[in-house]
Amino acid sequence: MISLGILVTPKFDVLGDWYPVLVVAIFNFFDFAGKVASANTSFVSFTPSSRLSSSNTSLSNQFRYRLTTAMIGIRFLFIPIIIVIVRQSFQSTTNVEMVFLFLMTILLSFSSGYYGSVSMMLAPDLVPQKSKELAGNLMAFFLLFGLSVGATIAIGLSNLVTL
Repeated sequence: MISLGILVTPKFDVLGDWYPVLVVAIFNFFDFAGKVASANTSFVSFTPSSRLSSSNTSLSNQFRYRLTTAMIGIRFLFIPIIIVIVRQSFQSTTNVEMVFLFLMTILLSFSSGYYGSVSMMLAPDLVPQKSKELAGNLMAFFLLFGLSVGATIAIGLSNLVTL
């Protein structure tokens, strides 16, 4: 989704050519902040089962996995919201859309870093001990595959947004 902000590049009078640079900087900063927040167990409402107490671990693990999966799925709602804001920015003469685009970039990047890290921490607990290394390799492969597919789809969406 960050590619939409770079490829489409709405023109905001206030920022000029700095808009793509600021989008990338904001995305990277808040993605990093999300990754750091996922490692801080006092901030995170759930942690991998290896750090849990022994009481009700199976029920709490089920809840953790389902909550993580649901929150990752909810992140797809950012796509139509960002598309609407970008399309509106081409028709508007104010810079209000710029603020909303930056807010959406912050939410998207923080949740990307946070839930990307949490899912990588929780996923090895779903497989037997002898398959954890293979699971880690598969997670890394599909993470990179997802980034590639996402960037490709963003190029197509950028053409759709500018129509």
